[in-house]
Amino acid sequence: MLLSYQIGIIEVIAYDAKPKPKKQLEIAEGATPFGGCQFDILAIIAARNAQEAKTGTLIQDFEAKILDFSVMCATPSRASG
Repeated sequence: MLLSYQIGIIEVIAYDAKPKPKKQLEIAEGATPFGGCQFDILAIIAARNAQEAKTGTLIQDFEAKILDFSVMCATPSRASG
């Protein structure tokens, strides 16, 4: 694009667009289906149950620590008096 600031004339230079070569399509091949399904639902459920069990133990450990802390804060300290 050319621009002349003195008289305000704009000239647009058009370039010929070169056609881009198209990439050849590649078809992805997935894993073999499990019994006609794409995903093994039972394996997904088992993995989720295992994760929830881990989360449950972490929650129980945290609750135990909170209870221990609250008992510690409720008992009078021997060092204070």
